[in-house]
Amino acid sequence: SANGNHGQSNRYWFPTGEDGRWRFAWGGYVSYLSSFNSTPAEEAGTYMSVTQKNSILTSVGVRTAP
Repeated sequence: SANGNHGQSNRYWFPTGEDGRWRFAWGGYVSYLSSFNSTPAEEAGTYMSVTQKNSILTSVGVRTAP
């Protein structure tokens, strides 16, 4: 945070639900998006559904399946 690094309203996708394993890091490892949202690294971050993820990828020409 001393360098002005921060995040806001980022969207994340992960293939499984939160299970206590580390997914994020800011001054240590963070397991839950709700906790990560409490750091300067993220504010108002959300998870995307598979449909949302695929729609975004398709809109920019990225294939979503082999």
